Amino acid sequence: MDRHPNRKLLSRFGFGRLHRRGNQEVVRHLLVGCEECQQVTSRYLPVLEYGAAFDRAQGEVERRQIELIAERAEAGELLGSCWHSRPSVGTSW
Repeated sequence: MDRHPNRKLLSRFGFGRLHRRGNQEVVRHLLVGCEECQQVTSRYLPVLEYGAAFDRAQGEVERRQIELIAERAEAGELLGSCWHSRPSVGTSW
C-alpha cells in the first residue's frame, strides 16, 4: 500500500471487520512504521498487557524447577538404596 489507508478502512481494521486481503494491506502498512496510522488504529485495538502473563509464566517455571530439583534428589536417593540393597553375585533374591 503506497498511500495511507483512509480512516474508515483503519476503523474497520481496528474492529476486525475487514476481509483477509484488507487486513494484510493494513498490517503491511503499519509494519513499515507509519506512526500516523498506528495512532489511528491504536484507538480501536485493545491494549495488550503481557507483563502479568509473563510474571505468571516465570512463577510457574520457577515452581517446576524446584519440583524437578527435589525429584532428582529423591531419584538419586532411591537409586542409591536400590544399589546398596542388591544381593551379592551368586545369591538369589
